[in-house]
Amino acid sequence: MASRALVISHNNDFNRGVLKENAIYFSNSEEVKKILLKTKKIDNLQFIQNNFEAIENEFNWDKINGEYLQLFEDCVSGTKI
Repeated sequence: MASRALVISHNNDFNRGVLKENAIYFSNSEEVKKILLKTKKIDNLQFIQNNFEAIENEFNWDKINGEYLQLFEDCVSGTKI
């Protein structure tokens, strides 16, 4: 995602949770073959841009560390159990 690659991903809940609708999904080897033969990066630039923005806004260290810190502080204060 951060390398601005077009993502072709196995169709499972985790991948869909991260990539949302910004990837091309496959479920079996035949689908992979079709995708590789027919898909062009140039036709999917919006997926690439959306994923790069997700890295910047959702999956960056400052945000993740801040969320962990907030969780720890809530646990210590008894707000979250």
